[in-house]
Parts: sequence; C-alpha cells; structure tokens
Amino acid sequence: MMTGTGSALADRLAQGTVLGAEGYVFELERRGYIKAGAYVPEAVLDFPEAVIELHREFLRAGADVMVALTYYAHRDKLRQLGRESDLEAMNRQAVRLAQKVAAEGGALVAGNVCNTWAYDPQDSGTADAVRAMYAEQLGWAADEGIDFVIAETNDYLGEALIALEVSQELALPAMVTLATTGPAKTWDGYDYVEACQILA
Repeated sequence: MMTGTGSALADRLAQGTVLGAEGYVFELERRGYIKAGAYVPEAVLDFPEAVIELHREFLRAGADVMVALTYYAHRDKLRQLGRESDLEAMNRQAVRLAQKVAAEGGALVAGNVCNTWAYDPQDSGTADAVRAMYAEQLGWAADEGIDFVIAETNDYLGEALIALEVSQELALPAMVTLATTGPAKTWDGYDYVEACQILA
C-alpha cells in the first residue's frame, strides 16, 4: 500500500511497475555476515562492502529500489545486542550504502522500518516507544535523503499506522506492508482488507 503523491516513487509508478528487492537480511545471513537469531544488520557497519555488493546484485537483477538495510536497526533490538551506541551510525550508513549503488543505476532509495516486537495494543506506553524508535530511524533516513519509506512486516495494524504517521510527519511517501501471520486478521483483530483500507 503506497501513500503520498508528487514523489519520485509516484512518478515512477505512473509509468508502470517499480521493482524492489528484499531479503537482504536472509541473504547476508546465508553469506555469513549476519548472525542467525537477532537478524540485526550489523553488516552495514562491520562489512559495508558485502552490503554494497548485494545492492549491486539486486540492481543488476533489475531492481528499481535500493532498500536501506535498517530492518531491526532500532533502539530496542540494538540494546539487546549491546550495540545501541551504533544506532545512528548504522541507520545513516545503511542509507548511504543504498544511495551509492542507486546512483550507479538511477534507482530509488527507500528507508526501512519494520515490526519492532515492542508494540502491545493493550499498553499505550509501547505505542509511544515504537513511535520514538520510528522517529529516530526515519528522521536520520530523511536527513540522508531517501525517496520514500518501506514500513514492512507489521503484525499489528496499530504499529503499521504509527510508521505511516511518522512518515507523513516527515513528508515522506510510504509503502506499508502487513505480515499475514494470522490466518485472517492482524494480531490486533483487523481483517486484512479492512486494515489496508484504514491505512489507505
């Protein structure tokens, strides 16, 4: 679901299909650059050339979008691994690596946030914590000059809406995806069609 108009993404969509590539974390894990389990994109700082090479492979395969590798690069997840001090550097570096390769092939650059595992619809304090995490990540991405946001793999509509709201506050177009981990509904009880309509 894409929102926002007057953007580079909207312009490309008006001309036809825009192809993006995903699976950065899993592919870097397969190649031995990311640890199984936490799936924090430490490779952005520890092995930037591996991230650049993967971006280039996606670009050569026809991707129109380079996604900044910031999946799980939020404060709570990095704190669990003892890398919270790398938070800003990891997020900014991820955008810069994506931009470097995007410039080689005229691709767009997407900032990225994902489900945090910190959100609980029964606890309003968790919504504030998630909002703060998204505001940090997307604020740095906006500073670095992304074209749009991908807010992905949301199990809860409520968390997806927070990502969308933060994107809108930063005047960034957003593509929002839901993880269909429930058989018919989001974890906070919304039919997937209804959830998409609310996001739209």
